[in-house]
Amino acid sequence: VDSKLISIIEEKKVIDIIPDLKCNKGSFAALIIKKITDRIKTRPEVIIIGDDKTDEDIFRKVKGGITIKVGENLQSIAKYSLKDTVEVIKFLGWFVDRS
Repeated sequence: VDSKLISIIEEKKVIDIIPDLKCNKGSFAALIIKKITDRIKTRPEVIIIGDDKTDEDIFRKVKGGITIKVGENLQSIAKYSLKDTVEVIKFLGWFVDRS
């Protein structure tokens, strides 16, 4: 594979192989949110939960949503943080119960 066509980012337990486009997780998430907003004529409640470096693109791009960094290294631009996946499950249960 031509290395100019892809980028490879190694993380904790994953290797992201990303096409070399002018798009990242953040711009793609913004596109999805726009499409949903255009279709339902109101902005949906957006919750972004991520645990690696590539999720920072989404945290940076998504304005007005709930952004949550998961993990021990909590250096992030996300608004909130959770320690691990157990806390993520508890949060999602709490969120669904309140809805």
